[in-house]
Amino acid sequence: MILYKYTHIVFNDSERRMPNEKGEEVFAAISAMAMLMTAVSIVPAEETDPFLIEIQAAYAEPEMQYRPYARWWLAEGSHTDETLIESIHELYDAGYGGVEFVTLDESQYLDDATYAWGSPEWIHDTHVIIEECQKLGMSVSMTSGTHWATANLVSITPDEEAASQELGYVTLSLEGNDDGTPTSYKGYLPQISLPGKVEKSTLVKVISAVVTERGSEKSEKMAMGATITPSKIDISTVTDITDSVILGSQEGVYGIDYTAPDNKDYEIFAFYQYGTGESYRPAISESYTINYLSTAGAEALIDYWDTNVLTDDVQALIDQIDECDLYMDSLELSVHGSQTTGQLWCTDMLE
Repeated sequence: MILYKYTHIVFNDSERRMPNEKGEEVFAAISAMAMLMTAVSIVPAEETDPFLIEIQAAYAEPEMQYRPYARWWLAEGSHTDETLIESIHELYDAGYGGVEFVTLDESQYLDDATYAWGSPEWIHDTHVIIEECQKLGMSVSMTSGTHWATANLVSITPDEEAASQELGYVTLSLEGNDDGTPTSYKGYLPQISLPGKVEKSTLVKVISAVVTERGSEKSEKMAMGATITPSKIDISTVTDITDSVILGSQEGVYGIDYTAPDNKDYEIFAFYQYGTGESYRPAISESYTINYLSTAGAEALIDYWDTNVLTDDVQALIDQIDECDLYMDSLELSVHGSQTTGQLWCTDMLE
């Protein structure tokens, strides 16, 4: 809306003539008014108001840090250095103040090992984009892994603490003795089922609890649609019996030598830590989500970027950029085990 300054013209009531007076006098009055109106200049308010002038100037030519970013789904295999630079200039000329780029999945057409996230080509293109944005005074952001859902790395395996971990559990049912002797068990603990390419599990804790009511167990012979009734335990009897664990001869295999304080039915719960196996593409290999709950995950992320991407020459350019970020536009962490508690985990979670 444009505001106008105007002059308020007031006529003296005593000088008004009635409508039945001479037409020429009425015409003369109207003509005089028209001449007076043409002599009054109507000035737009924004031409003189300092605040409006300042606002208009700010919108007409905003500082670079206040301009919008453009998200760039970067088709690595379709670009040369020249087309990357040309594209950045197009964004700059269109008024954008920065770019955030994400690797486009071209695995259907191109070789991931050559063009995908983590490849020498991707690292080179990242350097080109950062350098050109620095020259133009633009900001730049890049995902801290491939895709956009998590920080993930091609330099870790799902069995490392640096990779996303979860907590799962298995149970072992012990029947009480009719002869009154304490319930006991000496043997192997059930092993946890591992998701995807995960190969390692670590026993975290073993607890026991008195069973107050046995439920139905799932079996292959159950009728379709049959309801599985869970067992019920006495929470007040939950006891940490991890000290009863015996290490097996193979990694990830555990046994237990346990004797209960009475002859009641018991349920043994064995909790394991293992990798979620969560990974994303496109990448030169499996790119596993880091462990957000462990310093090992953060350290692995820093080490990868410092070693492979943010070299000294690139860091020198970044130091001259108003804003340069690693980002993910969402955090889509998830568990993947079939026997999971639904809890993400790390080695020192209980400390």
